[in-house]
Amino acid sequence: MSGLLVALRNLAGTGCQSILLDGSFVSRKAYPADYDGAWDMQGGDINLVDAAYFEFKRSRAMMKFRYFSELFPGHMMAAPGITYRDFFKQDRYGNQKEIVRIYLGSLP
Repeated sequence: MSGLLVALRNLAGTGCQSILLDGSFVSRKAYPADYDGAWDMQGGDINLVDAAYFEFKRSRAMMKFRYFSELFPGHMMAAPGITYRDFFKQDRYGNQKEIVRIYLGSLP
């Protein structure tokens, strides 16, 4: 939770409005291992976003170190023809699934 809160506050400080949250954190697992998802930069200043969110070397080690998991720029491509925003809305078989949207304006 501490990594998620740091990530949310960091993104809120850039003007980011919301994130889509996925991973075992939003599953039925009794002991979730992680969270991941995508952030939406609409209305924000992408120049203020922590460089860790764009560093994909060494399996995204910088992002994992700072935030204990992974949040991807929603507008970037996760795979040919699919953005991260849409990637997290599907299961591994391409079926639609529910995820959690957190609005950052509600942060303390």
